[in-house]
Amino acid sequence: MKAKMAEKFPLDRRKKPQTSSPEELTELHRSNTARLWETRSEEERQAIGTKISRANAGKRNRLGHRNSDEHRHKISEAQKGRPLAQDHVEALRRAAKTRKNKVWTDEERAAHAEKIRASWERRRAVNTA
Repeated sequence: MKAKMAEKFPLDRRKKPQTSSPEELTELHRSNTARLWETRSEEERQAIGTKISRANAGKRNRLGHRNSDEHRHKISEAQKGRPLAQDHVEALRRAAKTRKNKVWTDEERAAHAEKIRASWERRRAVNTA
């Protein structure tokens, strides 16, 4: 395979980088891209824009991205002092009541244990099948 590649792409025909500086390479890339973009027709530009839009469709959230400390602080400052809707306040109160070190009754504990057992049984059935 290496021999075929060497025949197909001899060393004298390979493109060599003209500069070694990252800044110069970046500027070279920018100028080449601008030159290429100027030579395209309006229809080609429109088609490329459509392809890019389709490729980026569905990537509008930041799932997996972490905000910096500065960004989190800005969000916090923006949220302070805003009025909350009454139904939202009630939902927050209900949620807070359910998470306050609640002691489970024997019935709740048994029901939860049964759910866990059933979940494990389903997993075993899937894994052995």
